Amino acid sequence: MRLQRLDEFGAAHGVLVFRRARLPLIMASLIPIGLGAGFVAIYLDDRALMPGIGVAFCSLMVSIFLPVTFRAFTSANWVIGIDDGGVWLKFTPRVRKGLLRDEPQVAHVPFPEIDAITAGRRWPRGADEAGSRIDYSIGRLELLPADAARASVEELAETIARLRTVARTGMSGAWPVSVRDGTIVVRWRGLTPGIAEAVNALKSHVAVRARED
Repeated sequence: MRLQRLDEFGAAHGVLVFRRARLPLIMASLIPIGLGAGFVAIYLDDRALMPGIGVAFCSLMVSIFLPVTFRAFTSANWVIGIDDGGVWLKFTPRVRKGLLRDEPQVAHVPFPEIDAITAGRRWPRGADEAGSRIDYSIGRLELLPADAARASVEELAETIARLRTVARTGMSGAWPVSVRDGTIVVRWRGLTPGIAEAVNALKSHVAVRARED
């Protein structure tokens, strides 16, 4: 495994890239813009309090979603890439520009270092009083490392833990990649193409195992 800075990664020809879907973010920005315009028209007409509150609320929503939407159209909007040599992982979330410029944010995992993959639509959340598992439907792709790669996976886990502290005040969104019990886990939420496309691209290179839930 090789860790590198984000500016050292360039999606070459033949890399299948999975990125955050843009349409939901566009809609999340356009809806409050449209509602805000309506509230402005009503407020200018009768100067009532409620339309003014509506304008303030919509302005807040636009200020939250619009920067995220713009970032979705940048070259940093990707989480996983697959080529003939292995898997590329951008393991950091959206962060303030320049915050992690000199830090590693990308991991390249060659196929010989991956023992197998698993994929599913359930993310363990806990258990109820009867001991039954409580889940919610967020996909995940797991990369099970080969024995020779376990030290590299530990290095990745330590890097992610350190960067979580560094980027605590300048990030938004969940961390898309984590290491759990020695397994690399990609949080598959809002990524396009879907997780089935990733499995299809990987199964000719590595074994696919059934989830043991």
